[in-house]
Amino acid sequence: MGLSIVASGAIILIVLISVSFSLVYINAYAAISNENTYRISRTVDEYRFGTLIKITNVTFVSLDRLNVTVKNIGNTKIWRYQFCDVMVSYTANVSGTLYQLSTRLVYSSSGGVGTWSVLKIVNDFVDPGILNPNESMILSVVLPYSAVSGTSMVLVFVTDNGVWDSYGVIVP
Repeated sequence: MGLSIVASGAIILIVLISVSFSLVYINAYAAISNENTYRISRTVDEYRFGTLIKITNVTFVSLDRLNVTVKNIGNTKIWRYQFCDVMVSYTANVSGTLYQLSTRLVYSSSGGVGTWSVLKIVNDFVDPGILNPNESMILSVVLPYSAVSGTSMVLVFVTDNGVWDSYGVIVP
């Protein structure tokens, strides 16, 4: 009888020690995971806080095509254009009927109806194709429908990390 009590006590002690070591391991792993998450979050925040843009000019080529100048006034490079957004709100002429239209245009390196593309980066001597700090890029915007002369238009450009600027203009 005494031997069975000692044996069951030893088994319970081994189980308790195993559970304790498992809890210590899980706690240490959670701390490492939290530290890694914090580092990633801080890197993303630093990238976002260093990004600042300004729409400086809008030029109408026609009632459905315009060029938009965006200047990088922050200290981070912008190059992932496929993750950037251009949104436009304007009065559209759709088959003779006027509609107030708000639309998100799709990035395309070749252009097309309802798209935007990077036409050129002004003075792009460092890192060709990348919008460096203090550089400006000219976007070619092709609207899905023609704008109506004399009405207002609002353009919004959003970077890949959510920093944005807007610009209002009267359609000529």
